[in-house]
Amino acid sequence: MNKNTKNTTPALPFDISIGTKGIKDYNLHYTLIEFNLKEAFLNIFPRIGFLVCNLFIGDTLNCRFLNYTKDAFYSNRLYITGLLSKGSLFFSMNNKGKGYAFKLHPVIGYHLLKTPMDELSDKQVMVSNVLDVSGHLLKRLERNEDIGSINNECLTRFLWKVLPDKASFLNDPIYLAVNYVIENKGKVSIKQLAEKFCISQRTLQRQFLVKIGLTPKAYSSIWKVQNAIGLIGSNPKMSLAEVAFRAGYYDVAHLAHDFKSRIELPPSILRNKLNPLTRTYLENKVIFE
Repeated sequence: MNKNTKNTTPALPFDISIGTKGIKDYNLHYTLIEFNLKEAFLNIFPRIGFLVCNLFIGDTLNCRFLNYTKDAFYSNRLYITGLLSKGSLFFSMNNKGKGYAFKLHPVIGYHLLKTPMDELSDKQVMVSNVLDVSGHLLKRLERNEDIGSINNECLTRFLWKVLPDKASFLNDPIYLAVNYVIENKGKVSIKQLAEKFCISQRTLQRQFLVKIGLTPKAYSSIWKVQNAIGLIGSNPKMSLAEVAFRAGYYDVAHLAHDFKSRIELPPSILRNKLNPLTRTYLENKVIFE
């Protein structure tokens, strides 16, 4: 069952739609961007604690993340980006086309790709190049089928096949540890995680690198920053000192340092930078349940 809600944003030169698609026992919550741009539009996406799957469609579109090799996305290809960038993602798009994006819990992404996630850091990853046998199926689909929509029947069958059974990760201590970091908005220590999930700190560090691509400390820091972004965006009159306190920072200087190094925007002007596209990216749901 699919749900789609149109949210046309006059301030931006494109339309944003949000929808939900049921696959297997997952809910895929996606964002659709439709655009026809004569000049390149640049947008900044702060780093988040999830993987982001992208599918772009259109013969003339030109979409690229400027962080990476600056290679444009191929149309009709499925990519994973998002979590593994060192800082914010600088995204450029122009010409005519549309793009789908949906978030993926990092441990589910690991069980889907079956690849050490630290090997994929800071790369624009084409999913079919990472998967084993299923990757050949996806390549044939991408080359021979005009996917056209997230609701394409062949793409749906492919996702049904590759999305891991929930039994494979629901009791995974790293999956549970990630959820604990999310629930506590990054305000956790390695020692707390290790004790809570009965795992040594050394094993925790190693497993986070394999299944997330980051250390527990680095992953927790992402959620502290994202919590601070949310506080700033939803409380325009809140002082930065209070934002820092609520987000778990020692002081404003530490908050400002994380913003500069991780999202490349100072917190003092962030309120003016959260356009509806960025806000949708931060707030839309994830394949999680």
